[in-house]
Amino acid sequence: MKKNFYSLAGAAVVLALASCNKSEVTSVPVPDAISFRTHVGMATKAAPKTAFAAGDKFNVWASYDNAGSVSRYFLDNFKFDGSYWYSDSTPYYWPSEVDASHPMTFHAVWPETVARPLAADAFSYAVVDAADSQKDVLYAKHVSATRETSGVSLNFRHTLSQVLVKARNSSGTLKFEVSGIKIAYVNKTGDFKALSVASSTTDERDNANLAQSDWTVTDGAASASRSYVQAGMSASVAPDAAASVLGEPWMLIPQVQAKADSYTSSAADAPMDGAYLAVKMTVKNASDGSVVASERWCCWPVALNWTPGYRYTYVINLADGGFEETNGDDGNDDLDPVLENQEIFFVDCTVDAWDVSDNNVIL
Repeated sequence: MKKNFYSLAGAAVVLALASCNKSEVTSVPVPDAISFRTHVGMATKAAPKTAFAAGDKFNVWASYDNAGSVSRYFLDNFKFDGSYWYSDSTPYYWPSEVDASHPMTFHAVWPETVARPLAADAFSYAVVDAADSQKDVLYAKHVSATRETSGVSLNFRHTLSQVLVKARNSSGTLKFEVSGIKIAYVNKTGDFKALSVASSTTDERDNANLAQSDWTVTDGAASASRSYVQAGMSASVAPDAAASVLGEPWMLIPQVQAKADSYTSSAADAPMDGAYLAVKMTVKNASDGSVVASERWCCWPVALNWTPGYRYTYVINLADGGFEETNGDDGNDDLDPVLENQEIFFVDCTVDAWDVSDNNVIL
């Protein structure tokens, strides 16, 4: 039997600029008080958060090298007033000793509600199930060798990977009604520690991308039951349709997963073992609307190799049929072909020769 899976992955570009408006008197930094100027990375990165708005907050972990002893100076959140970021509780001031030999190091995480640093450059994070509630999580680092009284520049980088599913239809006779999508066999929680990140400023935009190794998963080995599902959608993919987006993008922890094995129908009840995308769909004949297959979860095995800050777009050809999840969502699925050889067709069509009749009718 053929192996029915298609996937395309690519990085997409989103331009993201955070502006600094210095026309308001309230935006002038307090002398010697620590404040920040920010930028969200762009280039090959893509995620919902592309700029900051007044009222946004991020957590800052600041450490100070004092005579060779490095210790935390403060851990607090800073709030954006539209131009600069100031402490949301009490002002923090620059130590007079800050210089190249006694630098101040800042680690910042946005948003403050989902990521509280465990250490200078580390935090734990769990991705929620609902795609429309998932957060972009940003990280920035900066080392100051002098008191930067005009504000510290921070270039934020996306710590997660964005995953987008598109569907196309190469069949000229079938249409597909989609009511759900799923990605399965993924880790959901992890610890982030920016081992490879150099100091960044808005003058160093889009350099030193975060690494996949900056994440360590904490929820054990992935399994088929560990999945993200978007249900209740309603999308119709017409015959010969080009690729179109299904559902919402996911914001997920960067990771590597092998693709699921492809089983034949003789391997009934064999457990899924590896990553796959799935689409819940009803297949109909486009001409008369008759149902070929109703409300089937159909799988496309796909290997995952996600890096922070990149969008991965998977394009599925629904006409390929995929494999059926015969046991649904209980985590003990097997892969049987859905559409393979189900289309009605005819072969060896012949036409009889005309019989020669001797009973000619003469008028």
